[in-house]
Amino acid sequence: MIQTIISKTAHILLKSFYVHLVCSVNSEAKCNELIVESQAILEGGKFELRGLMHTPTSSEQLTKTQEIEPVLGLNWRLNDDFLSIDLKPFSGKEPGVTNRNILSAVHQIFNTIGFTCPVSLLPKIILEEF
Repeated sequence: MIQTIISKTAHILLKSFYVHLVCSVNSEAKCNELIVESQAILEGGKFELRGLMHTPTSSEQLTKTQEIEPVLGLNWRLNDDFLSIDLKPFSGKEPGVTNRNILSAVHQIFNTIGFTCPVSLLPKIILEEF
């Protein structure tokens, strides 16, 4: 039984690690269980699991009204479990809409895990056609 639990946690670790461990669980109890088991597994390789963040439960209060954590180039709003990107106003060097301005705007988006592909792919395809 213990081996089965550890192997489930090991599978989550293998599937969800990319600089950070990013995964989703259904309850606070599962979250605590995942943390303890992950620490036990990683301890064998002398790795330290630290900097743990999670969406607060109803009993927890955030210290800030809108706490935001960076995760893989995205912004994670902890209190409502919302991922977003940080778009800065575009100021192209050339006036008007040019291929260079479109390409520059598209590549300003940091897209490590493909989160923005549905939006940023179309301009890249259009530019390829020209």
